[in-house]
Amino acid sequence: MQRQGNGDAAAPNGRDRLGIDASPRVAEDTPLLAKADDGDSTTAASSVPWDWESDFEGVPWYRKPSIWWLLPAYAIYALAFGGIIVPKLNLVLTLVCRRYIAAQSTLHPDAPYTPVIMFANNPQCRIPEVQALATEFTLYMSLLTGILSAAICPKIGTLSDRYGRKYFLAFAVVGGLCAEIVTILAATYPDTVHYQWILVGSVLDGLCGSFTSAMAMTHSYGADVTSPATRGVAFGYFSGALFGGIALGPLLAAFISQVTGNILSVFWIAFFCHLIVLLYHVFILPESLSPKRQVAARARHKLEISSAAASPTSRAARAANFLAPLKILYPTGAGTSPHLRMNLILLAAINTLLFGASIGTGSVLVYYTNFIFNWGDFETQMFVGLTSAFRVVVLVAILPLVTYLFRTRYQNHARRRAAEADPDASTTVAADDTRTPGADTLDLVLIRGALVLETACHAGFASARQGGVFFAFGVLGASGSIALPLLQSALSKHVGADRVGQLLGAMALLNGLARVVFPAVFGGLYSLTVGGFPQAVFVVLSVTFGGMGVLSWFVRPHVYIEDEEPNRTTASEGYTDALAEELVDEEVVGR
Repeated sequence: MQRQGNGDAAAPNGRDRLGIDASPRVAEDTPLLAKADDGDSTTAASSVPWDWESDFEGVPWYRKPSIWWLLPAYAIYALAFGGIIVPKLNLVLTLVCRRYIAAQSTLHPDAPYTPVIMFANNPQCRIPEVQALATEFTLYMSLLTGILSAAICPKIGTLSDRYGRKYFLAFAVVGGLCAEIVTILAATYPDTVHYQWILVGSVLDGLCGSFTSAMAMTHSYGADVTSPATRGVAFGYFSGALFGGIALGPLLAAFISQVTGNILSVFWIAFFCHLIVLLYHVFILPESLSPKRQVAARARHKLEISSAAASPTSRAARAANFLAPLKILYPTGAGTSPHLRMNLILLAAINTLLFGASIGTGSVLVYYTNFIFNWGDFETQMFVGLTSAFRVVVLVAILPLVTYLFRTRYQNHARRRAAEADPDASTTVAADDTRTPGADTLDLVLIRGALVLETACHAGFASARQGGVFFAFGVLGASGSIALPLLQSALSKHVGADRVGQLLGAMALLNGLARVVFPAVFGGLYSLTVGGFPQAVFVVLSVTFGGMGVLSWFVRPHVYIEDEEPNRTTASEGYTDALAEELVDEEVVGR
């Protein structure tokens, strides 16, 4: 609900009926930066600690969650993910060619066929038939992983709200681990293990949520341990780790395969990377959701199940509804509003279109630059590597700097002025500006600016007739990489802490579908227009990004789900809070 003044009811002690903090919030007519939070409770003695910080008071440092615990593991995971993309495509091509040549030599024993040698250059595989079979098989792999991960991610997100994040992060890594095992077996024993077994690895990866689930759980973990004001920066760090992996992964894979003379070594290293990350998540990573929050989320879930039991729709029918998780984007009932629903739908639509455009144009860029500018592997790797490196700089350096200058610095200055004017007012200011519910105006300004840069980038791609100009527009578009993490952050600010996993799980569903649909759409468009107007795909992308920018202007700041009930209304809810408090006390005392 959109905040209008300070007349809304609040729970006693500034907490809602499930024990989640409900401190005074910022009004839409409040100045943009005067009430922003620096997100650092150590910057002033009077700062009010976040609820998650209160839950972990007295816990040893190695058991206290932070994005810095998760970021190194996510960087290793992203590095393995980026490092095997090209080697896996080449391996599939070799395995498909090996079977095709063997079949042709059996059908036509009189025709000369050169045997395919594993992990070597095989020019006999550069024929349309093999290329078509390899492309078709790769499409099946993408469809299986994408569809299954889209179906499973919302369920993982909802469960993680009730039972914690770390084990579901580990569960997502298990899928990649199984996929690497199958790939290694198919590459090591190509005559015994048919390459179609790789599809089993894709199925296992999809059933565990794949990279889509890992990304959603990572952002959920980050949302648990950051304030809304600093959440965009934290998500930017995660995106920086992702782009760093995409930039460095292929380069490291090429170097390793060159040194060892065997591309299989890349998959073994990826396997051990997944194994290390899995063990780290299980045994080292601190849980970000305290027992208190988990119990509160389970209590809310039981209430929802009780309400749904009265519905004429059967439970089986609800479970079979593939799109049912998207209901979180259209909340109804107390504490919601039309503005809230519009915000969630618009932000989700922009996020899905942006993610789909990013994931769906990778192969088009490679084919287009080869066709128009005659770029080879070196030029393409330089383009991808340098633009990804610039994205990392933007996400880990420029975005935090902008946030500090226009949010943290201004807020600290406002606090000092208030303290000088009235020493008794400093506590009030700190208590009032420790939370900024909903996306604030700074979030929206940055998102809109990033979409403008993306629009200009793709318009430049369409008009560029020289490779250097195309490269320059690629760097410009890299500046718009802040949009995705800021969109995820803005979405998470619209719902309560116990629904963040459910919301990001629903976004993972949309991203999983985009992962299937958009590559086919943009690839098909390019194949249809490459003979006459190859720039058509970039014209469509430019118009699409421009449309996203227009939609972003309909998103309102400081809109969120708000519990309007000032008091607990049932004994069971009071019992839930009491039980949660006991669990927290036991956890702190036990450690």
